[in-house]
Amino acid sequence: MSFDVEVLYIARKRGYKIVEVPVDWYFHSETRVRMVKDSLRMLMDVLILRRNWKSGKYDCKG
Repeated sequence: MSFDVEVLYIARKRGYKIVEVPVDWYFHSETRVRMVKDSLRMLMDVLILRRNWKSGKYDCKG
């Protein structure tokens, strides 16, 4: 669910330059955001991401 956050987090921690670029955005009426459930899921994903970083899971090998 939070793949983009994970990629940005790892890139920033490794010192990559991150820039914003405009994208075309299209509204889809069938898309839903569940404020509480999705927010809690994102929080859990970020906490897991931080734990994985601290444990060395994203260290370069090779």
